[in-house]
Amino acid sequence: MKDAEKKIQALVEPADDGQKLDRLVARYTSLSRRLARILISRGAVSANGRVLKILTRPVKAGTQLTIDMHLMDEEALHTSKRLELTAEHIIYKDRWLLAIHKPAGLLSETDRMGSRSVQNILPGLLEAQGESGEIHLVHRLDAGTSGVLLLARKPNMMRAMHEIFRHKKIKKTYLALSQARLKKNQWCDAPLKRMPGQVARHGVDPEGKPSRTYVEELAYHEGYTLVLAQPKTGRTHQIRVHLAHLGCPILGDKRYGGKAYVGSEHRPVHRPMLHAYTLEFVHPKTNKMMVLKNSVGGDFKDLAEYLTLWQEGFNPEKSAGHDE
Repeated sequence: MKDAEKKIQALVEPADDGQKLDRLVARYTSLSRRLARILISRGAVSANGRVLKILTRPVKAGTQLTIDMHLMDEEALHTSKRLELTAEHIIYKDRWLLAIHKPAGLLSETDRMGSRSVQNILPGLLEAQGESGEIHLVHRLDAGTSGVLLLARKPNMMRAMHEIFRHKKIKKTYLALSQARLKKNQWCDAPLKRMPGQVARHGVDPEGKPSRTYVEELAYHEGYTLVLAQPKTGRTHQIRVHLAHLGCPILGDKRYGGKAYVGSEHRPVHRPMLHAYTLEFVHPKTNKMMVLKNSVGGDFKDLAEYLTLWQEGFNPEKSAGHDE
């Protein structure tokens, strides 16, 4: 982005009188409201020369807004432009189920700010292909997590898949890039609960819900580990919290102690390096064994190669993980 393009001037029109600041900034910058709020919180937005930091402040018509895009991280801007779904993101599709590769940064479910999500993008993609846009989330991935996301195409299939998840008849395999080294391949049985505070943070607590994850070292090099993780339960942030509890927080996961920079070059890590690699279950309609896999690529593989954790021809499937 050229310097001349990094400051946006906008005059609030009468039709927008009283609109909230974050909505206006999102519109004038063509960013999501989440990124608009980041800009506001960084002091990048001023009205008639005065910095505004109240996200939902009503703005009067005639106000001259100046938005300084210098204060937005370039990677965040580039990521926001990549939050699209195309036919290439579809891993599997039949009359009842659909699985996609969810890009890192894209929400699974639409939030209260109306941010871009699988839920509000995918129907349009399907309809453009001449198909029904009806979809139902079977499970969710954190916004920063990439990988296999499964959706149902009818309410009855959503209920059937919920039963499969509830009865733990599905095998989920994730890959993570972590700092430090696992002491051993093991099951982590640390109960989890939501911790007090405004930020959605979970932690290990004896009074928490039972939580179980198998973790295995696939590769290690100079303080960094490629981890295979298989959660048996499905608690919020389960793998992230369990690896942090074991002293191996996920790189880029600042909420749970993960490093934001790695290597002598201080290479930035822009998101928690967690990738949903495979889902394995019996199809409720066809009784066929399903193995839905999302190959490893993008920023995850780039960082793994940079840390010498991913060699040419490396195949994580050589480790089958662990079945109880």
